[in-house]
Amino acid sequence: MHSIEAIAIDGPAASGKTTVGRELSSKIGYTFLDTGLMYRAITFWALETEIALQDKDSLRVLAENKAKEAGEIALHGGREVFHSDIVGKYVSAVSSEPSVRKPLVRQQRVIASRGPIVMVGRDVGTVILPDSFKIYLDASHTTRTKRRLAELLDKGRSEDSDSIGEEIELRDELDSGRAVSPLSVAPDAIKILTDELRISQVVQLIIEALKDAK
Repeated sequence: MHSIEAIAIDGPAASGKTTVGRELSSKIGYTFLDTGLMYRAITFWALETEIALQDKDSLRVLAENKAKEAGEIALHGGREVFHSDIVGKYVSAVSSEPSVRKPLVRQQRVIASRGPIVMVGRDVGTVILPDSFKIYLDASHTTRTKRRLAELLDKGRSEDSDSIGEEIELRDELDSGRAVSPLSVAPDAIKILTDELRISQVVQLIIEALKDAK
């Protein structure tokens, strides 16, 4: 299995990729990186320093200066503030900016070069690590809405399924419709529908696929 140095797990919001990726990396002894946390970090810092999100030059400078720090923080699981409502509201807009993506993708490749890695996101297999072993996780809109709602309720937030469903629809539209590195399925990716599967089952399917690929 260790002949495969990079495993890319892509998929839309609430498809299970982060939980699966973290569990998989733990089982096989690989480093884990959630690339979305890096974009959340840049979004948080932009908001914290009151950078206008339409100011592309300032966002570019911020991303170039903070790419390494964002990567190191993401490797350690990020920070709670990166998951705030306000960051979640604007992260798609920030991550769609090409001048932000460029330095972050460069840093993601640097991190991957250090050794075996499981990297999750929306453009890992298609853009960041095109030579990786590729997995694409997906689930129905209904399932993803239920998962996100349960996640928020666990955090003590009171939400309704309609608003969460609309939020996921908007995120899907923004991620798949952006001009640079849109969310898409790589032609050679193994696609797994996770609706009826537990996390442990998805992880086991990936491990079996890795063994078959050796």
